[in-house]
Amino acid sequence: MKNILAIIVLTVFVFATSFAQKNNNISISENNGKTSISIKDSKQKLDLQVKGNVTFTDDEKGIQSLSRDGLVSYKKDGNTLKITRESDGSLLFVINGTKKSVPEAKDETLIAECVQIMINAGINGKERAQKKFITKADYPEF
Repeated sequence: MKNILAIIVLTVFVFATSFAQKNNNISISENNGKTSISIKDSKQKLDLQVKGNVTFTDDEKGIQSLSRDGLVSYKKDGNTLKITRESDGSLLFVINGTKKSVPEAKDETLIAECVQIMINAGINGKERAQKKFITKADYPEF
């Protein structure tokens, strides 16, 4: 009886896993310093493009700076976010078609989602690892 139950559970798991994989489409490409990520499944459509170097805020919920040619473009569930660097080094946010020098509190969730996707994709990973894990206090011999 235990064997039959185990076989049924395993069969359901395999079927569910294979069904879920057929409905997902994840694409990541890199070309000339521009990373494009597209995730499409039955529940969501997400597009992210990153060009240049991106520095996250210390709490990793925002963008602190972009390189001179930097760009972040994010679309998810009908919301759009575009971040570019102005000539003076400040950031320009275009959120759902509205230009802002400083995002409003209601925009922070969208920006944090975008940053989390970038972190999960490994963008700025080397710099984040060095900043978080390799400090002089932790390794005074360096």
